[in-house]
Amino acid sequence: MKLRIRPLLLSGIFIALTAYGIMLVSSDRLPVIGSVRAESGVTPARVAELASLDPPDRLRGAVAAYYGGHFDTAMDVLERLVTDYPERHQDDEVVRRAMLSLLALYRESGQYETALNLLNRGEYVDDAARLNKWAVEVSYLAGRPEETLEHFSAVAGNERHTIEPRLRLFAARAHFALGEHDAALELLGSILDTTHHMPEAYRLLGELHAAEDRHRDAVSAFRSARSQEPNLTATLLPEARSRLELGQPEQARSLLVQAERARPHDNNVRELLAQVEDEYPAIVETEREEAERRRELTAAPLVDYHPEDREEIERIRVGLAESLGELHLKSSSDWEIELLDSRRRSARADGEPIARGRAEQLLRIDWNGESIALSVDGEPVLTHRLADGWIRMRNLDEDGTFILFDMEHSRGQFSAGSEDRAYRGALRFGPSTAEGFTVVNELDLESYLYSVVPSEMPASWPHAALEAQAIAARSYTIANLGRFSSRGFDLLGSVRSAFYRGYSGESPRTTRAVDVTRGLVLTVNGTTVPAYYSANNAGHSDRAADVWGGTVAGMSSVADPQLDWDGRPRRPDELLEWLTDYPDSYSATFPFASRNAYRWELWVEAEELVTRLGDGIGEIYSLRTSGRTPAGRVTAVTIEGSDGTRTVSGDAIRQRIGGIRSNLFVVEPVFTPAGSDNREEAGDGEEADDGVDSAGSLSEEQTLPRAFVFRGGGWGHGVGMDQTGAAGMASVGARVEAILNHYFPDAEITAAY
Repeated sequence: MKLRIRPLLLSGIFIALTAYGIMLVSSDRLPVIGSVRAESGVTPARVAELASLDPPDRLRGAVAAYYGGHFDTAMDVLERLVTDYPERHQDDEVVRRAMLSLLALYRESGQYETALNLLNRGEYVDDAARLNKWAVEVSYLAGRPEETLEHFSAVAGNERHTIEPRLRLFAARAHFALGEHDAALELLGSILDTTHHMPEAYRLLGELHAAEDRHRDAVSAFRSARSQEPNLTATLLPEARSRLELGQPEQARSLLVQAERARPHDNNVRELLAQVEDEYPAIVETEREEAERRRELTAAPLVDYHPEDREEIERIRVGLAESLGELHLKSSSDWEIELLDSRRRSARADGEPIARGRAEQLLRIDWNGESIALSVDGEPVLTHRLADGWIRMRNLDEDGTFILFDMEHSRGQFSAGSEDRAYRGALRFGPSTAEGFTVVNELDLESYLYSVVPSEMPASWPHAALEAQAIAARSYTIANLGRFSSRGFDLLGSVRSAFYRGYSGESPRTTRAVDVTRGLVLTVNGTTVPAYYSANNAGHSDRAADVWGGTVAGMSSVADPQLDWDGRPRRPDELLEWLTDYPDSYSATFPFASRNAYRWELWVEAEELVTRLGDGIGEIYSLRTSGRTPAGRVTAVTIEGSDGTRTVSGDAIRQRIGGIRSNLFVVEPVFTPAGSDNREEAGDGEEADDGVDSAGSLSEEQTLPRAFVFRGGGWGHGVGMDQTGAAGMASVGARVEAILNHYFPDAEITAAY
């Protein structure tokens, strides 16, 4: 994306308003922008000089400050703009936009009292319906359920059961907060009768039924919530509790095991799981016996297809698991194990293996501190000191595979689970950086892609999209070879590199896509680029440099062809509306787009955030975004608590801040009915009373946020190719070249081999 620079002369200083933020430089030279990030080279005090500009430039400057991470400065400029023009003025439209932007910032910062006062003014806003809807939302978020219902009645009138479902859900929450369960149930019923997708409504319904001891209904509601939004893993624990009330300990334990994998930070889950296993040991023993029988009866498959001339294709090492204590596996053919030297060749001069075995024997590898011990059908066969190097296990039949049992995956994500997975090629075993041992799959690159493409994109999607995925995945793989060499492998088998399920996940349609594009990669100036991709970019991708920093060639910022975007960053109110709406785009094309991937909403309890963040934060006072990319993705989040302040940046935001799907979100605090504003700010001056005493604790009349609501779009980092968008483009006839040219406009398709 080309930068648009608009220099403004201000007190001997040029202000460059760009898609990436604000830069202030001396007037004797203009800046060379290049890949300048928004938060560099500017201080809030200097940006505040924008207040002396004309209204249009003030508004642009405030938006740039917001994207540059100067939240308070943006709010100050907008406040002065709205205050300076209280009467009708030729810049009415600019002031109207400034007021809407200011409202959005008040919402983000939890200054709901001020927001409600501004809503009651509304001189420059002729969209009364929009303001009334915001009043319903803001009053609830402020912890004022009675006022929420007053605003809701004013908006709904006689259409209480037909008005926008989102507003009905806020009203239902207000009734629930007031203990008016029947009224809440009535509204929830009207929502779910007329709306096919409202997972948060099912979540609230489950909480309501559980509160009334209707546990069978609660179970049904919680399951419906997760069927619509699998990321609602917070419902696993309350459903498990309801299952226990219904006398279903086995189902409760299954839910708790799932919750422990998806939410390893949750102490309440671990405590209840331990309690259930102590009270019902027979359940654990039965599961162990069933696992043993499954391993005995399951056979490893034989490969029925190989890439042509695969001996000539580069071999790669994929890290399947680290820090393992034990592993059960089988081979579909006879096998042997060899000791490797530093060059990954046999360390024995005679080339003889150090162990051999037959097909379908049940193998077990155990870690005992310094060594791994291999047993075959229960009999000890080999003990190997990890300090002596890596060992490699290979099939003697080229069609053989290894099946690894009970492989845990995606820990810490809602998709976390365990499954048996078969793999082509060889296996390597060696030391982990921590305790335990590491398992690596070694195979040729094209065979690896046979699994990666269907693991990353459904095999039923259009061929052009599958071919684009194959080329992007091949490019990413080649560009990242050796990335984890210090840990004994090239790439991870998880989404940190590419999702890789092994031979078990292959499909003929995707195998064909890999074969058709054999050796093709994306290059810039002859160099293979790491062609990033993610599930859904919400309609707008970002440059890699803006998301992760540094310089990555070929990763441009592009908007979906169906979206009407003029190249400027969206104002705060526009961003909020854009993430709340469901605009048409290829990223939203049915049936490829999951509704929860394109647009989503997640309510996260403050207590959960504290456990995710760990020690050093205490009770949370505030959570605020601290900078955005041109498309609106959050680059950093600052959390202020009773014990200190924490800043979380980059990809860590998704995991550490609530397990959200992407960094493209707006977040707002939710207060209890006992209070409203948390830390109402009077401005940047020293006399501002922010509700915090000198020791850093809240004053008595203030309350802490009990939760935070994230409204967002997209799934993943949002750099490079949008997998859903690629399928949407392919569904209307776009060929692989057109798809890749859209997402990687600076790259070209080249044959690497």
